[in-house]
Amino acid sequence: MIYCFICKDGPDAPRLRKEHLEAHLDHIEKVVGSMPVAGPVSDADGAMCASLIMIDAKSETAAWDIFNQDPYAKARIWSSVEVLPFAPAAGTWLGGVTWKKC
Repeated sequence: MIYCFICKDGPDAPRLRKEHLEAHLDHIEKVVGSMPVAGPVSDADGAMCASLIMIDAKSETAAWDIFNQDPYAKARIWSSVEVLPFAPAAGTWLGGVTWKKC
């Protein structure tokens, strides 16, 4: 199951992102095999305002275990984190639609 983490930046996020960037990227490189996609989200002006992290795990608890090891999570750069199960069904990353695949 893929779990979609929607992480909205807190007020001190720009400073904390810079401070913990190297450790965060090291963490991502270690767990990238369990991430279909992850990255920053920008507002209309191009400033980072959130992160979207998708984690493929056997359970939500296992996904949280991976997420909580991220230095950004440990530094509490996000003011809120919502996690939802995600079932990819269509898109260019999937090569079209899943319901017509054999």
